[in-house]
Amino acid sequence: MAGDACHPMLPYLAQGANSSLEDGAVLGFLLGKASSKTQVKGALEIYETLRKARGEEIGKETFKQV
Repeated sequence: MAGDACHPMLPYLAQGANSSLEDGAVLGFLLGKASSKTQVKGALEIYETLRKARGEEIGKETFKQV
C-alpha cells in the first residue's frame, strides 16, 4: 500500500499528495535495487520500516496544527 491508504493524515499540513510521491520514490528505489525475486520481500520490509516512521512523524505534526 502507498499514500493515504497506508498512512492517512489530517489535511492541515497538506502532505497527503507529497507522502504518496515519497512512497513511490522510495518503493521504486528499493525495488530497483532488488536483483532477484527473493530480494523483493526484504525491499518491501525496508520500505515499510522507512515509510511507517515518516508517516507517523507527519501525522504527529498535523495534530499540533489542530
